[in-house]
Amino acid sequence: MFAFSPDCCSCSGSFLFDGDARDGNNQLPGVPRHDRRAELLYSHPSGIQPGPNVGWAPGSYYADNANQLRVDPYALLNLRVSFDRGTRLSGCLEAWNLTDERSIANVAIAGSSQWCVGDLQPRDRAPSTVG
Repeated sequence: MFAFSPDCCSCSGSFLFDGDARDGNNQLPGVPRHDRRAELLYSHPSGIQPGPNVGWAPGSYYADNANQLRVDPYALLNLRVSFDRGTRLSGCLEAWNLTDERSIANVAIAGSSQWCVGDLQPRDRAPSTVG
């Protein structure tokens, strides 16, 4: 039997600091307000499941606590092929960003805009000292 398996995930929210002494009520960095994921897999009787998936962050979000560095909105087209015969052996291969869109894979939050990911460049700001 051949079958298609749709899967969707949608996350929305507004995450803010709450009167923080340094960062006030800024948005928490690294968390888009809206994040959408969808996948459609073709299930073959042999256990192979190929299919496309998309990831979409429709709005920009911040990459630092000071809310000075913005990550642009993005939409990515990906491809996944998994294998599961119901035995102890299963696996998955994924190819991400097939259309070569400019995007940030993740944002590493270090408490300061001095540490950034990808092509983002921090504005001038004194570095933070921890400890």
